Amino acid sequence: MGNSHIKGFNKQDEGFSFRNGELILRQLIASFDGKSLPLRVFSNKELDDATNGFDESRFIKRDSLWTLYKGSHDGRFISVKLFNTSLIDKAKVLEKIINEVAIASQMGKHKNILKLLGYCAESELPLLVYEYAENGDLSQYISRDSELPLPWESRLRILNEVANAVSFLHYGTSRVVVQGDIKPYNIFLDDKFSAKLGDFVLSKLIPLGEDHIREDIVAETYGYMAPESATGARFSEKSDVFGLGVVILQVLTARRVVDLYDPENWIPRSMNEFFSAAHIAGGGSMQQQIEECAELVRRCFMRNPEERPTMIEVAKSLRMIRRLSKQRSENCTG
Repeated sequence: MGNSHIKGFNKQDEGFSFRNGELILRQLIASFDGKSLPLRVFSNKELDDATNGFDESRFIKRDSLWTLYKGSHDGRFISVKLFNTSLIDKAKVLEKIINEVAIASQMGKHKNILKLLGYCAESELPLLVYEYAENGDLSQYISRDSELPLPWESRLRILNEVANAVSFLHYGTSRVVVQGDIKPYNIFLDDKFSAKLGDFVLSKLIPLGEDHIREDIVAETYGYMAPESATGARFSEKSDVFGLGVVILQVLTARRVVDLYDPENWIPRSMNEFFSAAHIAGGGSMQQQIEECAELVRRCFMRNPEERPTMIEVAKSLRMIRRLSKQRSENCTG
């Protein structure tokens, strides 16, 4: 996000810690509307007991910056996010953690955003505690060889929920938040297979009065980045729209990202082929849904960010396609 401009932050300060970073955290929260969800402060012992000493049997998954473990605390399951302490620039990582806490504490009020429950500041890098997602993440269910493939209607619903969540990031508070790393791996699924958008470590706050932000270091996942982000390190709400367009194409076709579009020209490869009835187990009656999905993805992939729809418009389009899907189901059972 580039928070080094925030008053009180000095990356050269060897003694910088999460505790004296709480000033920055308060400033970030105040830059929204001054309100956030209450966060519990956990002790190291509580989280060590909850995860059985971060035993491998409690391992959920990992990313380049963190590892996620399943825990049990006060009669409920939790997810504990342990950051990689072997990274060289710990001050930069800590800056991103503070950024994540500030954003997640604001956004967890939305039902389709993974709720941050609290943190532990006793370690070299703080640990974050989130609600537990019973059914893992979306990436487990969308490949062609998945043991539990999601039905077409469920995929549309989940995509609609994600679009609603990102719309809340963009327009739900006084500050625009760019999620910055929208991908199936970051879309968690609860016990009812409802979407929970998570991982805000790479999210960005757009400065007040601006419509984008630039970052010198691009850390987002290749394949989901908008062209202006990959080539010019420029991020806006429209770069999230591009990323969700890639996810829509991937989720509805069960294809790998590398198979979906030409990264040199930033256009999907033969959308008509990928949205064929054979790939989504549909039929002729699904033709209108397929065409609407293809048109939505085409708009999300526009090279000029200004020509892409807003996330609210994406959510509206997905709701309309879902209605078509429900009508088809009713006609089939009627």
